Amino acid sequence: MSKDLTQAIPVSIGIVSLAVLGLMGCSLDSSQTDATGSGTAEPNRSPVIRSVNLAPIPLVREGVVTATVDAEDLDRDALTFTFKWIVNDEPRPAEVSSTFHPESLNRGDRVAVEVIPHDGKVSGSPVQSKSFVVGNTPPAIRALTIQPSGAKVGDRLVATVDGGDIDGDDVRYTYRWSHNNQLVAEGEQGTLDTTGFSRGDTIAVSVTPHDRGSHGKEQSSELLTLANSPPRFTSSAQGVLAQGQFGYVVSAVDPERDPYTFALESAPPGMTIDEKSGRIQWSVPADSAGVYKVKVLVKDDHQGSTSQEFDVTFGNSVTAKREGP
Repeated sequence: MSKDLTQAIPVSIGIVSLAVLGLMGCSLDSSQTDATGSGTAEPNRSPVIRSVNLAPIPLVREGVVTATVDAEDLDRDALTFTFKWIVNDEPRPAEVSSTFHPESLNRGDRVAVEVIPHDGKVSGSPVQSKSFVVGNTPPAIRALTIQPSGAKVGDRLVATVDGGDIDGDDVRYTYRWSHNNQLVAEGEQGTLDTTGFSRGDTIAVSVTPHDRGSHGKEQSSELLTLANSPPRFTSSAQGVLAQGQFGYVVSAVDPERDPYTFALESAPPGMTIDEKSGRIQWSVPADSAGVYKVKVLVKDDHQGSTSQEFDVTFGNSVTAKREGP
């Protein structure tokens, strides 16, 4: 048996399987008698390849290149094939299957494949495909998100794109922003201002990568739903401590005009707040002295809340320490 036959690979894909199956109908043994019954064996005939093609075309540096073979055997023997891939007129000994992975190639490289048919007895003549040039590979997007993930009405949204170009070309992106399934912005602007939108609105962005000669596949982000905006304080703690009485009126506003209420999350004993008006009152015990910490919470009816903290010190004005969610 020849050396080539030791690397023979069964193939049953694409055109190959159609060509082989069409000729196999019923298998004939070469020891069959001839039509006259003389018992004389017919000579085995070599298999023949009619054509070899590569797909997909044009070739790029991603995916898989597949060799499709159209072959016949007049004796209806089952066929196998040996594949030898050739890059820039140089064989690639490690590539011996009907498929080839082109990631390691460069734009402009030439690729072909040589195929030898085998019928189990002899080998047919080798046939080489046409040589194809590796073209420009379009850029690709690996990941796409909208930030910040918990965006609220009024936030500026940013499309964060992780992409690249296997050929090393510079990549630019075009964006299509949608608001409640309606296109609202299109172009090279990777941000979107949500001022004027409403809580519960949905936002999505579709991004297409471009290199110098082509564009890649458009990719769409997951839907982002605008979250509730919590109320915020409009007053700074400037309460008055006089004649044993402390008073301070807290004020706030809700961006979505939701109803809200006030509460004391931490306060000295006896201090109260009106949940509607925000008025804080405290009759300071005569024997009290030192610094008292107060934390006021304002909360809307969609679980959005903000807090304000301040210290009450006898004999001094009162100033807010910080405000936060």
